[in-house]
Amino acid sequence: MSCGKITLGSSVDCTNPLRAGTMPRLFLFNYEDVTAVTESSSTPNLLTALTLASNTVGYVFEGFKQDVKPTQEIIAPSNGLNQFKHSVNFLVYNIDQLQKNNIQRLAKGKFIAVVENKGKTSNSFEVYGLGSGLEIVPGVARDSFANGGGYLITLATSDVEFETKLPQTIFSTDYDTTKALIEEYAGLPTVTIISDLALQVAGGDTETITGTNFYGNGASSAVLSVQWVNQNTGALTTQTSVTVASDTSITFTSVALVAGPYKLRVTTTRGYADSVQTALCA
Repeated sequence: MSCGKITLGSSVDCTNPLRAGTMPRLFLFNYEDVTAVTESSSTPNLLTALTLASNTVGYVFEGFKQDVKPTQEIIAPSNGLNQFKHSVNFLVYNIDQLQKNNIQRLAKGKFIAVVENKGKTSNSFEVYGLGSGLEIVPGVARDSFANGGGYLITLATSDVEFETKLPQTIFSTDYDTTKALIEEYAGLPTVTIISDLALQVAGGDTETITGTNFYGNGASSAVLSVQWVNQNTGALTTQTSVTVASDTSITFTSVALVAGPYKLRVTTTRGYADSVQTALCA
């Protein structure tokens, strides 16, 4: 089916067009920490998994709207073998000391970036810098006029060490499975089970929360906060007296809440996740 005038040599799905733009979350991994890749046996440029070195996780940078902007450039050297330059631009609004430390680490290393586009399909996650790694590009790091002072960061292929392929796609089973895989690589928490979904307005319910990465791939708790998110208003209520029993379990007695539906949000040093389930307070 043709959607326009250019038809020769092209195949266009008019009902599912290409979607422009990226999600505002960037996953970065130290180049040397990615020890192996699993490639599809039938589809060129398709990866089904990455293998990380033991006890390693990636960085996650949270942006806003389309703050993450990847590009690919075709390089035609004199030997006639096309090569490629990958780059990822992103803006970090958080200027606290933790982010300053992360950015200083970026200046010293090589990285692999995973970028998600807005399609939510088998082509949603692309891997940049897999062949030779991405390095920070010298230049202005902080723009004092960008929302009070954001950090403008560009990671790109070195000018002396190009990539042999365009960014490859990583996909496993379906979109949701692939997203969970990338988040697991980054050590992000998950919240899969709330033991008691019927909450009392006055509080006092004994809860056991089951999930993953409450230790953030460390040896002890990385949990910064546990909060109830009201699904009607978006209001956050912080849960007190929380015990992180293990990497996969949190226990507490629920605090008082106003009536309504709630997700449970667990925030760790790696990032945050809302519960799959919804509890009802009545």
